[in-house]
Amino acid sequence: MFSSIVFRKLRNSEFLQFLKDLLVIICNCKFVVEPLKNKIDPLKKDVDVFVAVYNPEKGSSLTREIVELDKRRDNALTGLELVLEGFSYSYDEEISEAALVLFNSINHFGKGLTRLNYQAETSVIQSLVNQWETDETMVNAISKLNLTHWVNELVQANTLFTDTYLLRVKESARASEVKLVDVRKEVIMHYRALLHHIGARATLEESGNYDLLIREINQLIEKYKMIRQRETKESKTENADKEA
Repeated sequence: MFSSIVFRKLRNSEFLQFLKDLLVIICNCKFVVEPLKNKIDPLKKDVDVFVAVYNPEKGSSLTREIVELDKRRDNALTGLELVLEGFSYSYDEEISEAALVLFNSINHFGKGLTRLNYQAETSVIQSLVNQWETDETMVNAISKLNLTHWVNELVQANTLFTDTYLLRVKESARASEVKLVDVRKEVIMHYRALLHHIGARATLEESGNYDLLIREINQLIEKYKMIRQRETKESKTENADKEA
């Protein structure tokens, strides 16, 4: 009833995409989602585990949060630079001097701080804030310009970013303990169980609804079989050309 597919011939990326495509096809058939929920959900969970092990950063639910926190600290740093640049043009000499002290302390670390990699930007912000909190001249400058709220925002954003980033590192470390080959075996087991139940319902029900679903799944299987066949032929052709 279902076309066969040799999963060991699929690369991990192809294997993962096949499963994602399969779940889209099945979940788009609303009439099977509820009756087969206890078979669909285990496969979905397996796919999530596979993503987490195969590509820890993309699989992590923390990745989006990390991106947002990085943007937040970038905004705080950029905002501070713009405010200080504005104050540096003040008619009040004390204000302009205070602004230049802080502005120069930022420039000491170079241009484009927000374009640094995660770890480098974290380190720079920590060093910068440490200066602002310990150097008496800079402490007075921040007080003079009433920028404590800006500094607090930068510190909080950077701290939250660092904590979340370390959580993802730990999460990735735990995921790496799981072998991808074992996850594949689990996925294949739940894949076969799901298809078995779809086939059984197709036999028992007279509506014909399941027949269309089976055809779509078989078309997907054939598509991925053709991908591997085509890549195998291309590889053989390239090797033949090299030998010639």
